[in-house]
Amino acid sequence: NSELLTWDVSKVTTLRSTFNNAKRFNQSIAMWNTSQVTTLASTFHNAGAFNSDLSAWDVSKVTTLHSTFKIATLFNSNISNWATSKVVSLVHTFDGAAAFNGGKCPFCNVVLILFTRKHN
Repeated sequence: NSELLTWDVSKVTTLRSTFNNAKRFNQSIAMWNTSQVTTLASTFHNAGAFNSDLSAWDVSKVTTLHSTFKIATLFNSNISNWATSKVVSLVHTFDGAAAFNGGKCPFCNVVLILFTRKHN
């Protein structure tokens, strides 16, 4: 893996499936400028080792979180400050994200209650 922290993603509008099935990926991408992103669908789907800090991500334009952390079994980052008022799709967002406990994230707790099931 090359160093991703310094990548310029400031004009990117979709991160759909970017790290899908990257089972060992756990690099820091905390400083990515995600202010133009509208979809995070399946971004970390089945990225089992991923647990990097995403608390500074600007997701205020995101409308789709469908399967974003699905089967990201170790993910438990604090995303409680994410502005999710434009999100219309939360289906399977945390499905199989076994370590994720929602923390102080109001929308996360709702999603966990409504959509989460455990994968064996």
